[in-house]
Amino acid sequence: MNQDMNSDRPIVFVVDDDYRVREALSSLMASIGLDVAVFGSAQEFLESEKPDSPACLVLDLELPDSSWPRTPAAVGHRQWRRR
Repeated sequence: MNQDMNSDRPIVFVVDDDYRVREALSSLMASIGLDVAVFGSAQEFLESEKPDSPACLVLDLELPDSSWPRTPAAVGHRQWRRR
């Protein structure tokens, strides 16, 4: 389930390179009524739209395309793009 990024509802971002993990976490969170957006890489997530609502990030710490110290810093200090 992907949310319209212009909604006021909170959203959970799931970033994991394992499709099964993404789908399991997405299904679990959706089953309790949360909006979820999934991404297969840190780069895909970092290039995504800026939410207009509160958000939570569930990040795989062993992504092949990023390192733990770099990705959270990029999330916290980058200017999000609006589409």
